[in-house]
Amino acid sequence: MRPDGQMLRRLLIPAIALAAFAGAYYKAARIPVAAPFQAAVSPPTNKSAPHFASRFASSQLFVQVHAASAVELSDGRVRSFWFAGSREGAKDVAIRSAVFDPVQARWSGEQIVVTREQTQRALHRFVAKLGNPVVGRAADGSL
Repeated sequence: MRPDGQMLRRLLIPAIALAAFAGAYYKAARIPVAAPFQAAVSPPTNKSAPHFASRFASSQLFVQVHAASAVELSDGRVRSFWFAGSREGAKDVAIRSAVFDPVQARWSGEQIVVTREQTQRALHRFVAKLGNPVVGRAADGSL
């Protein structure tokens, strides 16, 4: 007795699916397992405790100061930008900046880089709030 076309399809479709899964399993089983990550342990170079220092550039006049972004300048100094305002989304939010000089180990004076009002004027459109700053340095050194 000859199976009809419908019976053949009922058998052929699961057989093709099974062959596809078997091929994928075989291929996945042959992928080598990566070695587990192990951090190298380096011996201390001296017996003294490490020195840590924290320096904050903002004048802390505002309740909210966060989302710092920093970039190394071509002369080795670091310019940092951050959000500052009475609260997130407030109209008094500004993006501020200061430069850290590693030779003198101190920050320059804080300055306002851009405000919501300045951004509105430059874009010729309403700006509800400023977001968090992100900075990068182009090949020509401009930020």
